[in-house]
Amino acid sequence: MKFIRLLVLPVGFILIIWLAISLGNNPLFFTDIWHSIIDVQTELVLTTIFALILFWLGLELNHRTSEQNTHTHKPRFTITKINTTDSDEYGFNRSGSGLYIPKRAIPAYKPIQTEFWQGISTELVSAAVAGSLLGMIILIFQQYQSIQNRKSDLILQMSSPDNAFAIEAVRQLRDEGWLFDGTLHNANLSVANLQGANLKFANLRNVNLSRANLLDANLEQANLQDANLERANLQDVLFQFANLKGAILLQANLEVAFLRDANLEDVILVNSNLQNTMLERVNLQGANLTGAELQGANLTGANLQGANLTGANLQGADVRWANIENSSLRQADLRGSNLRESNLLNINPIDLILPYGSQWIYDIDMRKFTDLDHPEYRITLIRINQIRIKLGYSSIEFP
Repeated sequence: MKFIRLLVLPVGFILIIWLAISLGNNPLFFTDIWHSIIDVQTELVLTTIFALILFWLGLELNHRTSEQNTHTHKPRFTITKINTTDSDEYGFNRSGSGLYIPKRAIPAYKPIQTEFWQGISTELVSAAVAGSLLGMIILIFQQYQSIQNRKSDLILQMSSPDNAFAIEAVRQLRDEGWLFDGTLHNANLSVANLQGANLKFANLRNVNLSRANLLDANLEQANLQDANLERANLQDVLFQFANLKGAILLQANLEVAFLRDANLEDVILVNSNLQNTMLERVNLQGANLTGAELQGANLTGANLQGANLTGANLQGADVRWANIENSSLRQADLRGSNLRESNLLNINPIDLILPYGSQWIYDIDMRKFTDLDHPEYRITLIRINQIRIKLGYSSIEFP
């Protein structure tokens, strides 16, 4: 057993250091270790069987040597019963001398060959246990490294400007389950050509997709929190129920994209293109939409509370039932937009161009754009429709 004791301390120390480093570099360390164990389960079974055979051989050898010592060995002294003053005891009688030696003082006798084989059997058991454990650790570590290398290769392939090459990487990542488990966290996919890629449910948190091409991609229910999508081509992308909280979409092209029910809280959409984009019931609370192009966008039921729409172009946009409370509409263009039943409480309307084309003035009643029961709502709607026709949009029907 000395072999095991000598091996356990250094191996244990190395394992602890390796675990600490691996956990720091890879949050999915334990998941990958489990996959590694599954991948090498055949080798582990064979190693365990081999270790059990050695263990059995060691025990059998130890048993046989002990049995041989019990039944075949004869002592060099004859034990006889002699009389003593206290009680009957067993002692040694050599040539009738009546020499008395207490039984407890008799040393156990083992032949040299017996001690040798018993020592061999003990070391055999120790070697079986230590060898099997070490073999298992090596197998698992090798498989773990293989998984990490494969992940790195697929992420590199996914970042390729070659569309077919990148799409194949996405397919393999999906098949392995690595598209969803956080493997792609912080990945650099800048300039990747992912046109038409199926990234539904993908976990792309903190991923760098700046200047990437995602035209017609499926990102439904994907997690893009804090992702960098600066100048990315996101035309006609499906973002329904996607999480883009805190994402950077500076100068991104989201024309005709579908973002219904998506979470865009605190996103940066400065100078981005959102023309004719579906933003129904989207959460844009606290978003920065400075200079954004929102012509013809559908913002019905959207939450724009506290958003910055300074200089944004909302010509012909549908903003019904939207919450724009506490937002900045400074220098924004609302010509031809439909504001029916939207919440414009505490907005900043300085230099705002109103839906019927006039400049905002201090004493204007904004309720005539939002309240159906307002006495001026109908005439205001007629003026707005005239602007809409000039801009190429269909007229708003009176409810």
